[in-house]
Amino acid sequence: MIDAQQAPLLSIENLVVTFDTPGHGPAVDGASLDVRGGEVVGLVGSSGAGKSLTALAVLGLLPPSARVTQGSIRFAGVDVLKADQETLRRLRGQEVGTVFQDPLSALHPCMPVGAQVIEGLAWNRGSRLARERGTAAALLRDVGLPDPDVWSSRYPHEWSGGMRQRALMATALAQDPSLLIVDEPTTALDVTTQAQLLELLRGLQADRGMAVLLITHDLGVVAELADRLYVMDAGRVVESGSVGDVFDHARHPATRFLVRGRVPSRDATHRRSRTESPTLGKTLDVHAVVAPPGDAGLGVDTTAGEAPALEVQDLSVRFGGTRAVASVDLLIREGGALGLVGESGCGKSTIARAIVGLEAGATGRIRVDGRDVLTASPSELRKIRRIVQVVWQDPHASLNPRRSVGWAVARPLRVHRLIGRTKARLRARELLERVGLPGFYASRRPHELSGGERQRVAIARALALQPRLLVLDEPFSALDAALRAGLLQLLDELRRELGVAYLLISHDLSVVRAIVETVAVAYLGRVVEQGRATTVFSRPAHPYTQALFSATPVDHPRDRGSAARIILDGEVPSAARRPSGCAFRTRCWKAQTACVERVPDLLSHLDADHAVACLFPGAEGEADILRPGSLPHEGAAPYNR
Repeated sequence: MIDAQQAPLLSIENLVVTFDTPGHGPAVDGASLDVRGGEVVGLVGSSGAGKSLTALAVLGLLPPSARVTQGSIRFAGVDVLKADQETLRRLRGQEVGTVFQDPLSALHPCMPVGAQVIEGLAWNRGSRLARERGTAAALLRDVGLPDPDVWSSRYPHEWSGGMRQRALMATALAQDPSLLIVDEPTTALDVTTQAQLLELLRGLQADRGMAVLLITHDLGVVAELADRLYVMDAGRVVESGSVGDVFDHARHPATRFLVRGRVPSRDATHRRSRTESPTLGKTLDVHAVVAPPGDAGLGVDTTAGEAPALEVQDLSVRFGGTRAVASVDLLIREGGALGLVGESGCGKSTIARAIVGLEAGATGRIRVDGRDVLTASPSELRKIRRIVQVVWQDPHASLNPRRSVGWAVARPLRVHRLIGRTKARLRARELLERVGLPGFYASRRPHELSGGERQRVAIARALALQPRLLVLDEPFSALDAALRAGLLQLLDELRRELGVAYLLISHDLSVVRAIVETVAVAYLGRVVEQGRATTVFSRPAHPYTQALFSATPVDHPRDRGSAARIILDGEVPSAARRPSGCAFRTRCWKAQTACVERVPDLLSHLDADHAVACLFPGAEGEADILRPGSLPHEGAAPYNR
């Protein structure tokens, strides 16, 4: 137990951070917080509340246009604001490890990831990078990366978003810091990888006595890990206390909204809480993001049109000799919505790229509005891309850093020559306002926006052409509960008004459950379970789907350790070294000899609208949510490779 009387390891008092922008108030306005040795402190708040700026001030890494005008920051007795560059260099990495919010921009694009993981460690030891390759592989293995010897020599653009996030975690832990600052560490991770990472953080924090400052908008992560909690809103700390007290007795409106957006009502049908969103300025149903199985979520009409908006048949994608996607079939009808879920690196984003004709190694058939994407000429692809728009997983990488966000939103209208420049600018401001951003943001550059604000810009740009099919690749990963609720409502309105169909790629299962009618679960490039969302969520039949659903973070700190959960201990296989037979058998507690020899087909299970690719699918109502290997079937060999 942490001694409340011990001196804080990190102490921030009355911190004020301002930007050199006329007419704008402080971005951080009198914030104060303490972190003691060995405790986990959560710093939560909506996007743009000042959480990341507070962390950057601790590291002495504020952007040139920002400066501290008041307050103090002390770490282990050192006055950070008065420290020289040599002291700051010693603090960064050696004493304070950091996992930044945007993994792609935090990694050097021209340097192998493995070298970046141990660059700081090698520099401090005075050794060459080549001598630390084994250390890099061990660190990457510790954070759950498959085949670290292979992947460590590859570059950031070859990694998925979740894999890059794990690489940053390995980098931050390389020098065994006494304080770990993690800024939105799980936004790019699927729930199984998130569960593994939270277990890793919990174990490291306990074993090393390491303090953790956990910056997040996901109260589920805070409920899993934090001892104490600070809530920020508009640059101020508006509430603090033990995590249990804040969850049970939230006083500030911003805190209450975050808590309500996380915890589902026990009777969602009759006890729908409604609150005013301070960001979007409209009444939102905060329980829409956590609608229980069988609930229609946002009231979406589940009777989609008959004509297909998207047909994917036998899609396979190869990168050299590696098959990243294998024999995938998907169908979305006009106005329908399909959720594609699965772990990081399972091929979800590759499927999205293939749908818009960006994967040269794709084979099979992809039809959009009756046109085959894979055989389309460049002029035909241009027409298809007006009908199909994509919101990419990493909004920062998809925006031109030298252009304003208004230019980015208006650009599709100009490329397709739909309206003139002046009207396009006005339309861009309207679209920004529709996704909850003030119109004057049109003149800002991407680096001046928070991660959640950049995500909204990407969504506004995708909506500019009023597409018939919207491919959403982790569109809510950087958004807090308020913005998720608002954007879910916006997407619902677009379906009703325009008949837009959605392919929603996400690891946030509550969002998927709220908006889609059908779900496809992918594992290592294959669809292993597919069916109506109500059926799949209430009766998952594939062991991987059961593990995926069970890994969802708890809703309240009191539930830590009480929920039945599968933590997949087996090594995650690589597409470059795909196991024989069932690809999931190396991690499955049901695996038997037949699983080594046979590749299971996607076959109907229980009813015609529920298909499972498993030789031993779960029966209806199955409740054997166990830790893998705890009760193997007779003759099973769960980890027999």
